[in-house]
Amino acid sequence: MKRIAHILITILLCICPVAHAQSERNAIVIPVQFPDLKFSHGTEEFTALCDSLKLYFDAQFHGNTIFRFDLAPIVTLQEDFAHYGENSTASKDALMYKGVIDACKEVDDDIDFAQYSNGNSTVNDILILVPGISEADGASTEYFWPQYISLVEKDAYLYLDKKRIDHYALSTELDRNGNFSGIGNFAHEYSHVLGLNDLYDTDGEGSGGLSFGLWGSTALMDKGNTNVDGHLPPNYNAVDLYVLGIGNGVSINQTGAYTLEPIDVNGDYYIIQSDVEGEVFLLECRKEEGYDAAIGGSGLLVYHVDRSENDCGWSDYYKMNLSAAQRWSYNQVNCNPEYECASLLPAIHDTTDISRIFFPQEGHNSLGDETIPALQWRDGTSPSLAISGISIDESGTVSFNVIRPIEITNVDLFQSSAIISWKVDSTLTDVQGCKVFCISGSDTLSISESASDNGRDFTGIVEKLSPNTNYKFIIKVYTTAGNYSFPLNPKPRPYRNKVYPFIFLRPSARNADGSFIAGTRIPLQVFNAPDAEQLRWYFNGTSISAGTDGYYELTRSGELKVEVLWKDGSTDIITKEITVK
Repeated sequence: MKRIAHILITILLCICPVAHAQSERNAIVIPVQFPDLKFSHGTEEFTALCDSLKLYFDAQFHGNTIFRFDLAPIVTLQEDFAHYGENSTASKDALMYKGVIDACKEVDDDIDFAQYSNGNSTVNDILILVPGISEADGASTEYFWPQYISLVEKDAYLYLDKKRIDHYALSTELDRNGNFSGIGNFAHEYSHVLGLNDLYDTDGEGSGGLSFGLWGSTALMDKGNTNVDGHLPPNYNAVDLYVLGIGNGVSINQTGAYTLEPIDVNGDYYIIQSDVEGEVFLLECRKEEGYDAAIGGSGLLVYHVDRSENDCGWSDYYKMNLSAAQRWSYNQVNCNPEYECASLLPAIHDTTDISRIFFPQEGHNSLGDETIPALQWRDGTSPSLAISGISIDESGTVSFNVIRPIEITNVDLFQSSAIISWKVDSTLTDVQGCKVFCISGSDTLSISESASDNGRDFTGIVEKLSPNTNYKFIIKVYTTAGNYSFPLNPKPRPYRNKVYPFIFLRPSARNADGSFIAGTRIPLQVFNAPDAEQLRWYFNGTSISAGTDGYYELTRSGELKVEVLWKDGSTDIITKEITVK
């Protein structure tokens, strides 16, 4: 008969109402010692550790899941600790998994392992506490390294209480100073059980060098588990919540004013989706207090997360290029610094001061495709939305505007020219001007200044294009706070073989009899004359030209005439009778 008593803790939490049904998650903590290495603490401290783990994980799941950490009796294994803790060329603590198997068997009379399967056929929620200081904190190699291990991956199969025992998380009793350990390492390793990846560079200097990851202290799954020597692990961040599918992630699809409370309040964060499945930007608010008191700053943090099929560079371990999805599957998320799959966009691009990665910073309260760093997808494109006016109030709440800096209102493509019109977001009050860049391949062919009558609506005219040619146009808006751009990839209309030059007039904006509606604006364009030296336009014998928007307004009936001047000195005259009603 099982004899262990459950640890019962009543916690009053202020939790915002949630749509998810509350679930329970049960874990067992087994203290495991050795003949030559015994615990220096006892049940009181171990119970307090269980209590602290419950408080931490209940807080991270914001009431959607209630955790229980039960304490098993202390187990003393038969072999000395070095037998289990010595490293091999393949792994740390090479035989410790056998010690865990023995420990589980030892407490089987006291533990109903089926309670910790959490509705599954396997038991993964096992936490192993061992004596001493961690090898990661400077202890010699026969001591133990915090770890997350699958028995099945070790070809070890253990069945207890009709359940297969598989994963366990292991941590040590003492911190680097010899004090009773905090929950940091257990929180990190147990979070692997829950489904989170390492977000630090797990292959060190391999695969192109050392990655910044998430700057260490900001993320539990980076190096945040070591904050205050492991006694103050940070809250789950937006990446953790997004991966686990918990918290309150809301997609940003439209412009407007947005606010975010610190993420520990109710797990709120925002998502900007790309057109590529699995690639997103995540926005969260962090405040340097509570579990986040040692993260290094307060404000808005912006993450670029890629779990798509995008190619994400070479892996030294796997000896091949990995997709972003493979990097998450193989726990190589941030191993290649050129292809980080969970990265922070720091407010100050080249800072080494962690407090300056948080928005806002002086002169850095916006984020778009032209900022440094840029709000840019893996393929070099950017969202049509940008972030501006980032601020933080005394409560730690972050506010910002989501804007569409450039909204295309019209694109007219002809054989040898283009007229592009756009509107600049009304929140950009310091617009200095706009330009249109025409690019073919790697060459910038021309830069056209734009025109505006009201400082908000702009038109750019690009000329000397070639029919049937692919171009990329980039519209840039220049402001004192930063620049914004928008790419277009239109293709000019084709050249018509065996057709003489003609005046191009659209069938739109006409009456049923073919006459034009008064006020219609027409482009002054001649087709099949790409090599013309000059075009001279007339209406009823008077010279005319297009307005700043690239069009000519028809107000009365008459003759539209164009003189086409060729390079050989010859001239063609084309006329068109225009009826306006």
